[in-house]
Amino acid sequence: MPSEPRRGEQPMLHFGEYLRQERLSQGLTMQELAERLEVSPQFISLLESTKRHPSDKLVQRTARLFEEDLNYLRFLAQPIPEAQKRALFESPSAPDYIPQSMRTNIMVQDTDDALMEALLRAPALPDPEEDTLYHFGVQVRVSAAETSVPRSLIGQVRSDPERFPLKMQAWSDFYEAYYTRHAKGRSAAKDGFANLCTRMQTETAEAYPQRLRYLAVLHLALCHHEEGDLEDARRLYNQALEYSAAVDDPAGQACALWHLSSLDRDEGDTIRMVETLQKALRIKDIPPFAIARCRTDATSGYLALWRNDDVIAGANETIKLWRSSTLPGPQDDKSLCLIRMEISAFDAALRMDREEEARNWLSRVRSMRVRIELPDVQEAHLSAVTGVLLIGRDRLTQAKKHPNAALRLELPDNDDGNHLRVTCQRLLAEIAVLERRYVDAEAVLRDTERVPALKSAVRELDRRGQVAFAWVLLHRAQSDAEAASAVLDEMEKTLKAVVADDKRIGDTPLVAHLEDRIGELREGTSE
Repeated sequence: MPSEPRRGEQPMLHFGEYLRQERLSQGLTMQELAERLEVSPQFISLLESTKRHPSDKLVQRTARLFEEDLNYLRFLAQPIPEAQKRALFESPSAPDYIPQSMRTNIMVQDTDDALMEALLRAPALPDPEEDTLYHFGVQVRVSAAETSVPRSLIGQVRSDPERFPLKMQAWSDFYEAYYTRHAKGRSAAKDGFANLCTRMQTETAEAYPQRLRYLAVLHLALCHHEEGDLEDARRLYNQALEYSAAVDDPAGQACALWHLSSLDRDEGDTIRMVETLQKALRIKDIPPFAIARCRTDATSGYLALWRNDDVIAGANETIKLWRSSTLPGPQDDKSLCLIRMEISAFDAALRMDREEEARNWLSRVRSMRVRIELPDVQEAHLSAVTGVLLIGRDRLTQAKKHPNAALRLELPDNDDGNHLRVTCQRLLAEIAVLERRYVDAEAVLRDTERVPALKSAVRELDRRGQVAFAWVLLHRAQSDAEAASAVLDEMEKTLKAVVADDKRIGDTPLVAHLEDRIGELREGTSE
């Protein structure tokens, strides 16, 4: 049975305290105890001074040696805050292995939400508020030992719910679903989150804290999003936005809006994506991480819309935030966001014929690239823009290596991947024209027809413009002015049809760029 503290003593909170008490009570030296537990005396010293945490195997050996309750020792060995352990001592629902003398008569009904979460949350897992796409959240595998204490409490709540208030039952159900999410994935946790959300809508609203409502609906939205159910995901993200706005939580509002913008992107609405992110950036007291995250994605939207000045301004402002050591988040993810901004700025500077500035951005990208491996999409984007730079400097042999390398990468079958495929094919066609390999140029341009249309009307318009203008260059090189003029006529019709279908697109710099390019090529064709 667990050792009972003497009257007036504080209960033990650490495995090392227990180890020292038992060693001294049995008259063992550190050397003798180390031999029995199959570790070094130095490690025993570190354990007793609470400078190290034991492995689960060592905890099991200790339980056998001192004939102790294994769950109790596992509880002491967990690297969780003292406040959380004390909270469990103070709960009438404390597991049986907690010595009775360590408990008080404080009722769960009298505790606040923070204490309830402290009782139920396993410290090995991320805060559920930060376990989202927005926060670079990933599934985390944890052992049964690491969740044994909170799961024990969840089991008691489920087996005897009448002992607990509605709030405690709801928090318990939330964390049960949350542990399932990390053990088996979001799909397995979906029903748990859904049942909780339904119950909180039918019960008295005051019975449940707004934070719990926000977390439950946010995680249910993430489940639908992952399954591709974008309609329900949008409805639930909007609910999460309402809950966070009701308690004036700028971080929660920004998180919900960022996820809504990701749905806009998935549905191909680039303009609405940018507008949603701009709405997030207007939130009062928005935290620095939210500014960096939302600006980064907004800058990608600016690039698609040919808002090149905004791309460079956004990059300059946001890179400072991503470089900050105080900004939360995994370092690799922050570095990838930073380099993504730099590649976008490199692209935008070249579009505006600011070669020196573009080369400066390229140098910055290269300095970061040696420290981190780029995802294929970013690697392909960098290769494509580098190819544009080299074509402009008439270094065609070097230029063709870059789009060819990009096309060998495993690009996704989505707008990002397919837009990059067409861009690289267009570059190879232009190089072939400049090298007077007209048959090769035509073959490459025919290949672009195999790439499916993009969801984003803006990016699809850009793709069609790239291909059309490459055909014009080929026809002009072949002295076929009539064919070149026919391609430009068709591109003009396409442009007018797209703008008529979505008038928002007509106000974008992309349309102005395409119109200017058509005019330039017409003049060249008529000469």
